[in-house]
Amino acid sequence: MIIERLLSFIAAEIQALNYVEVYGGVVRTHRQKEFEDSDLNVSVYKKFPISCGAVGDVPTGQRVQRFRDLIPNDVYKSMLYWEIKKGMQDTGGFAPTTRTGTNEQVRVLKGSARLVGWLNLKKLGVTACNSAADAIFPLLPILNQTIKYPIIPIENAQVRFRLIGEAVRDVAIFSKYTYDPSQYTFFYPYDYFALDVSIELIQPLGCVPDFPISTEIECNDFTVIAT
Repeated sequence: MIIERLLSFIAAEIQALNYVEVYGGVVRTHRQKEFEDSDLNVSVYKKFPISCGAVGDVPTGQRVQRFRDLIPNDVYKSMLYWEIKKGMQDTGGFAPTTRTGTNEQVRVLKGSARLVGWLNLKKLGVTACNSAADAIFPLLPILNQTIKYPIIPIENAQVRFRLIGEAVRDVAIFSKYTYDPSQYTFFYPYDYFALDVSIELIQPLGCVPDFPISTEIECNDFTVIAT
């Protein structure tokens, strides 16, 4: 997805924050069969977030193909990942602009995503019940900025990030997954937050980058690996 690529432009800044141990990038929901009764024709599935681009140690959990789970676990200090709320959409029409004395057509695309953060306050060495707020403050300049070439590989293009809202701290933040609402990792000494962010791409139509390709990959291992 385009929005996933755009979010990668601020990944290094998020990873560099002193409290971030695991950064998952953009996650997808994985559906895994937990139980099946063929006589009753009943199957039970578990759903949890997985990521291909997770950064950080993997002390527990499992890998699904090339993906890694992002399930809150008390062995981590913290975990941050993105959920896509809306893919990049055309805002309507072409916006004219002037560059180097010539008229140029610019297309504007807009989408939104949610940054979910989970914190293990004990491992972070903090005791305040609302420590999530302190974790959010360092994110504000990262989530409210404009990125330009050459950070993005499109000459004269811009990507604008803007924090548009904070979700109420409630286990409903994790409702798309089959976590037990009473699971201990959602209560003190753990904390969590969710921030909704608008992403806008302003791209001159005369500046189109090449698709970087390489030599053919002969073999891929797509087995499920327990760790």
